[in-house]
Amino acid sequence: WADDAKTRSYFHAAEAGMPYVALLRFIEVLPDCAASESVRQALRRGLRHEIDITTQGENNPFGYPRQQVQIPGQPGRVQFFIPHDNESGYWWQGENARLASLACAALWATQQFADDAALCAELRVYAQAALDWIFGFNPFDACMMQGHGHHNPRYEAGYWNAPGGVCNGITSGLADEDDIDFKSPSETDPSQSWRWSEQWLPHGAWLFLALAQRPSGANTAFA
Repeated sequence: WADDAKTRSYFHAAEAGMPYVALLRFIEVLPDCAASESVRQALRRGLRHEIDITTQGENNPFGYPRQQVQIPGQPGRVQFFIPHDNESGYWWQGENARLASLACAALWATQQFADDAALCAELRVYAQAALDWIFGFNPFDACMMQGHGHHNPRYEAGYWNAPGGVCNGITSGLADEDDIDFKSPSETDPSQSWRWSEQWLPHGAWLFLALAQRPSGANTAFA
């Protein structure tokens, strides 16, 4: 939860994995602290929840990480993308940073739960699905990293995406949140086009951290 009253769940388009990373760092920095085991169990419960809401239910052929969305005054629900109606009043966009942050946390956590082979296998599958989505295994067959894969998105003329950078990504539908969108600038206007094709440093930073958690010598797929 994002508040003590439990009226707002913690969901974020860029930093969804940050709480787990914070717990992982706590355990690494203070392994002998009396709270370490409680922190470890909280980490396990949180990641277990992420896996369960993603794998339970239908209509998720890509294994896209779902999220629990609860906003004050509205019923809670499990959904793929952040709601358009949120506290910012305007900010919703592609969630490649969210995906990469969760992949980072899941892969990092396998070091803490190495004694639980089944959980580690689930964490790796969960992380790989998030990374695959970014690198092109998505409904738009588009690699989000400029200069790699194919169908790289282009931003507005004069604001070309930099090689190696990662764009915002796919969202729920602009007109229908039960739909899905990845609009090009030619399909919309500058007041909206940034939501999909504009690059943003947190996407690349989280992706870098996620890839850095992969085992040494790992190939392109997890076994």
